[in-house]
Amino acid sequence: MDSSRARTTSGLHHWSNTVNQLSTKMNGSSLIERLLVTHRLKSPDDGMPRSEMSDKSAPMRALRLDTCLREVTIELLPAADSSTQAISDPESLNGIDAYRLLLEITTGLRSKIPGETNVFGQFRRAWQTFLNQGHPTTTAGLTPLIHRLCNDTKTVRNNWLKDIGGSSYGSLVRRLIKPCRQDRVLFVGNGELMASMLPLFEKFQLGVWNHHAIKQAPVTVDAVFQPEQGSRAASWADHVILTTPCDQLNDQRWRVWLSHTQPSTIVHLGHRHSTRFDWEADITAFNLDDVFLLHQQQKAIRSDKLDKAHRACANLTNLLGSEADIYRRQSRLYSAGLVTA
Repeated sequence: MDSSRARTTSGLHHWSNTVNQLSTKMNGSSLIERLLVTHRLKSPDDGMPRSEMSDKSAPMRALRLDTCLREVTIELLPAADSSTQAISDPESLNGIDAYRLLLEITTGLRSKIPGETNVFGQFRRAWQTFLNQGHPTTTAGLTPLIHRLCNDTKTVRNNWLKDIGGSSYGSLVRRLIKPCRQDRVLFVGNGELMASMLPLFEKFQLGVWNHHAIKQAPVTVDAVFQPEQGSRAASWADHVILTTPCDQLNDQRWRVWLSHTQPSTIVHLGHRHSTRFDWEADITAFNLDDVFLLHQQQKAIRSDKLDKAHRACANLTNLLGSEADIYRRQSRLYSAGLVTA
């Protein structure tokens, strides 16, 4: 009898250890049915976020992600309620559907600018806060799922969303001229277009020339050239971006100044193909139509990458679902004593 009891006890321990090892190996798949995500899109007149109104003295029972666009609550259903079920709250998702929603949020696919990276940083900070302030049972339960989510997010971003680029004038012109880190970029003109483009070139040396004296240049500008210093500005620059309108007098004097310096590239945003301006033969020159063409090409590439990223999220979610099915079948077999290690 004692021997039989010992064998039974040993078998139970063995089954428990085997299931735990299987659960660890599957990295969160055993918990997926208990995952509950409540998702609310914010309206412009929303007041204080709900997470700010919670009782900070009590341990947090749910992980909350609060961004400018949405409020997401992530928690685990009690084990007794873990069977797949219809959630009455229309903003709530359970199980695999909940995981896919989270993955599309953390990869930036649900953002206003699809593919942006800020939301993943916000999510990781929210998780770190929850690790410090959350209820120990909930943090322990969510940890394998969150680790899986972070790894899947990195997989999608690294394979399909890296360098998908933006569509502003600054980002497009930067892609056209491909400046090196040590290059000097000169802006001709001191208007709104120049100001909107400067942030995209902050890691390069920046210069500005204007036909009127510049009273106060942006702090990111390294060199400010006075109207009479056009030739010096041209000699200083590796790349020249003209943000000025098509103007025969201004264009001609810049043609003369640049003919003695041979910069790597010139971009004239005031010219189109129909008003093409002839620079020196050895200068690589672009105009506004070149920027528009690049934009169309980037849109096609971006759209293709976003489509692939969406499919990758679906595939990774399906993989998790398949692993959860395997875990459930194996658990039942071990529990029934039909399978041994």
